[in-house]
Amino acid sequence: DEAKDLSVATALGDWDCAVLIGHVSTAIEALFRWQGEPAQDAVEVGVADWLNLASEEVSELNNEFSIRYAAKRSHQQIRELVAAAVDRGGETVRSTVAGASLVAPLPGLRIRFDQLLASRVLELTVHGIDLAAAIGSLAVPSPAGLSVVGAILDELIDGDRPEDLSD
Repeated sequence: DEAKDLSVATALGDWDCAVLIGHVSTAIEALFRWQGEPAQDAVEVGVADWLNLASEEVSELNNEFSIRYAAKRSHQQIRELVAAAVDRGGETVRSTVAGASLVAPLPGLRIRFDQLLASRVLELTVHGIDLAAAIGSLAVPSPAGLSVVGAILDELIDGDRPEDLSD
C-alpha cells in the first residue's frame, strides 16, 4: 500500500507495479480456484515439478493475462482485489487439511494442497521483493516466507546450496 502510483516500472520487463500486483493476486486466487478433486488418472507432482511445469506451460499466457488484468482495473480496484484475494486465500488455507487434499492446477496433474501453498508463498515472497525494489521500500520478506523459498530452491537446485545462501 506504500505505492501511490502503481504505474511505477519494475525490473520485470513490461510489468509495472499494477501488472505485478494483478499477477500476484491471481496467484493467491489460485488457492481457491484449483480446489476440487482431480481426475483419478492425474499425475501427482511435487512443488519443484509444479513450478517447472507451470513456468513452461503458462509463462507467456500468464504474462498476457497479467497485463490485461491490470489494464482493465483502476489502481484502487487492484488494491481492493488483492485485499479480497488475501482474505479469501486465508479462509481457504484455514479450512483445508494440509497434506490431505489434492488439487488440480492443470488438466492431468494433481498436487497436494500444502505443496501448492508453498508455491504461492514463493510467488508472493519473490514478487514482494520485486515490488519493494520498484517503489524503493525497505520492507523485507518474513523469515517464514524466506524459509519456504529456501526449501523450494533446495529442491530445484541440483547440488548443495552455496554457503552464503544459508537460512
